[in-house]
Amino acid sequence: RGTLILPLSGCNLCEGSRAPQLDMRRSSYSSFRDDDDELSPAAAEAWAEAEARGLQLQRVSSRSGFAGVTMQGPPDRPYTASYPSGRFQHVVLGHFTTAEEAALSYASQMASMGRR
Repeated sequence: RGTLILPLSGCNLCEGSRAPQLDMRRSSYSSFRDDDDELSPAAAEAWAEAEARGLQLQRVSSRSGFAGVTMQGPPDRPYTASYPSGRFQHVVLGHFTTAEEAALSYASQMASMGRR
């Protein structure tokens, strides 16, 4: 039994991708959020940790709203953070309860790899 690795649908991170990305980076969640948006405690903590570590959670026009984050996880942790490791392969960093937590994991990995 082997592991089947499939390309993530709609991934703008794969090599050779021609799909445009909408770059909506913000330095803090307060500059991004609308007044009527309500963050869960875990999401607010992820934004605060990103700010404290000098990381930016990169907003994109995708279903999850963040670069490196898809909605493919189990129901209790629906957000999956991953990054491309080849033309059609991705390394999964984990499954998370909020998109912000997944985006923080992705941003941390990109920073450790020297990508921003």
